[in-house]
Amino acid sequence: MIDSVWTLAFLDIGNKQAHVLLYGREFIPSYCIERELPSVNCIESDTFVSSRTLAAFEYQGEYFEVLNLKNIFSYNSSLEEVSQLLDVAKSVLETEM
Repeated sequence: MIDSVWTLAFLDIGNKQAHVLLYGREFIPSYCIERELPSVNCIESDTFVSSRTLAAFEYQGEYFEVLNLKNIFSYNSSLEEVSQLLDVAKSVLETEM
């Protein structure tokens, strides 16, 4: 049996588009609040250069297109704390806006 919590953290950019900040199973804070986290349906595509690319996801009945396409194992796996996640979000907002 595999027991892991995959965490998806994203910024809603608008127009049903999102910038993924974190997607992975090594974000330890998620394990502490696992039962409180909403469920998300992630959609992978293998039509891009690398296989297992996170292309879109469904969150609370809405589909979001991922703007920063990457292999699913490439999204900031070194983040360990929520404060680091907030720093990444701030950096993205400064760059995007």
